[in-house]
Amino acid sequence: MDGFADYDRKLGRDGQQVVKYFTSRHFPDLVRLSERGQDRGLLPVTPPATSSDMGTQWRVGIDFGTSFSNFFIDEGSGPQRRHLDTRMISLTLSQKEERQRLLNQYFVPEEMLPNAENGGNPPTATAISLRGWQEVLGQVPELFHEARLRVPSPGEFGGAELRTGFKWEQMQYQKPFLKELALLISANAAANGARELQWSVSYPSAFSPNELARYRRVWVELCADLNDLTGLSHALDNKAGGGGLKTEAVAFASYFGNFQNRQMVHTSCLDVGGGTTDISLWQDNRLIHQVSVPFAGRHISSQLLRRKPSFLKSLFPPSLTNDISDDEARARQDRNFTSRLDNIMRYGSDELLAGRLDMLVNQKSSLQQPLQQFLSLLAVSFGGIYHYLGQVQRVLREEGKLSRRTPTPVYLGGNGGRLINWTDASSSFQKGGDPDRLLEMLQIKASGCEAGNASTTLSDAYKDETACGLISSGVNLTGDFDPQDDVMICGARLVVNDLSFNAGDRVELPHTMSRIERYELSNLDALRAFVDHYDASIAELRIRSLLPIRQLCDLETLWGEVETEVRSLCLAKVGHEASDLEPEPGFILGLRALTNTLGRIWAERF
Repeated sequence: MDGFADYDRKLGRDGQQVVKYFTSRHFPDLVRLSERGQDRGLLPVTPPATSSDMGTQWRVGIDFGTSFSNFFIDEGSGPQRRHLDTRMISLTLSQKEERQRLLNQYFVPEEMLPNAENGGNPPTATAISLRGWQEVLGQVPELFHEARLRVPSPGEFGGAELRTGFKWEQMQYQKPFLKELALLISANAAANGARELQWSVSYPSAFSPNELARYRRVWVELCADLNDLTGLSHALDNKAGGGGLKTEAVAFASYFGNFQNRQMVHTSCLDVGGGTTDISLWQDNRLIHQVSVPFAGRHISSQLLRRKPSFLKSLFPPSLTNDISDDEARARQDRNFTSRLDNIMRYGSDELLAGRLDMLVNQKSSLQQPLQQFLSLLAVSFGGIYHYLGQVQRVLREEGKLSRRTPTPVYLGGNGGRLINWTDASSSFQKGGDPDRLLEMLQIKASGCEAGNASTTLSDAYKDETACGLISSGVNLTGDFDPQDDVMICGARLVVNDLSFNAGDRVELPHTMSRIERYELSNLDALRAFVDHYDASIAELRIRSLLPIRQLCDLETLWGEVETEVRSLCLAKVGHEASDLEPEPGFILGLRALTNTLGRIWAERF
């Protein structure tokens, strides 16, 4: 093997452990074995079989997410989900568990988990391991030698070497993660005869212009690297619109409108991810509004469970929660806690919803009351999203963009969207059930529209929607898909520097604004209206399975605590460049403050 000119011997170090390996740009036909400097023989290497069907094109839709990243493939017969095969070739017999451990820690796992029999991978966790590398601040780590994709098992995610949450922060980890994922996809493509890959990529409409420019540059550079490394042709799919990049809101809607052939006549779509919820509104197959708001799964459930890890461990079996510290203070300090939780949810939610959750809610135990309040808090968070959706509809009607005076039916999905099942007494969200009627009522109250059928339809493929929608075609969905031309609707009175915005205003900041010097919610009137609407809806619909907000806290002292939390969230924005400010409607900022406060009260109460 070391006869190749580009043979390169490497050492991976982690504490006292040293892993030796070599790299080459050539596929070897023989590997020389040596022990303590003495030759022990040669191992012949059988190259993988080549496909007889060469020259095909793969269209790949890739959804880079906060918690999980996903892709769909179109080989010419339409988008499909494909299990990710690592194409690993074992040359020698070895102890399977040790081999799998070392490969997963230092290179590529033999098998991507979950395996094909258990639902398959993708999506894969958006996580990389820096095991064996001393991190240098701001430096992009080299793929494999310094960083590699982390594939967690059901009960083990990783330790101090783990990096997660880099969709929004620590962007130096984006490129190695996406590069490895793209190389794995390319290896599968080559094995199946593809010679060309056209990439369609999603991004959140909440990305600032600077973030979008950086992300586009990552993909342009990545395609150039892939052309050099793989021998295949790689390019962004310019035919897909947006120069190969499309907002998650539009791609998500394309899944329902094109792949599922659902009507998009008077419709809202909610893609509830890990970090953001992407909202789009459609009238007669035309996009009339899109916005990405920083309120999603991590704000709905993770911020609650992070405050009370002992409660989390009572919901799921020990085999899934071994990574969670019994020390609540330590668990709260774990920067990868939400990713550990995502992994637990992935492997354990189906079993929990299949009967265990219902049993825990209804049996008399110390867990019953905190669990009922926890489920009610999840409903409050979803209720806030729907209340903001109603506020958006009110403004769009006033602007003449939305003609019907009834609430919109909603298509809901995304990795965080599955949490809505927890709010239904049946552990499976039902049309016409209590949560469905509650969310419809909140739309009506917030928008001031007439009553009408506005049930929520849940996705049948959580987290697949955006990746699939990127490469789906069918109905001619039209509209201005550039989110920079669609300014967010505030939802609450907001002050930015010397500019004031009312609840019904669009928050358009001038290009001349450089830094954020002042950021304030002028009052909590919009939040108070939401709480009034929420509790009134619970009463009017005679819902008994979910508690009103007044039973989750002391309303007399609540607003002072919420005001303090609002101030804290606003101060975090001061000092940032205006061009880097991610859109956050005033109401959504207030909703974050409200749910954070209610979560703290819940954790302290139990």
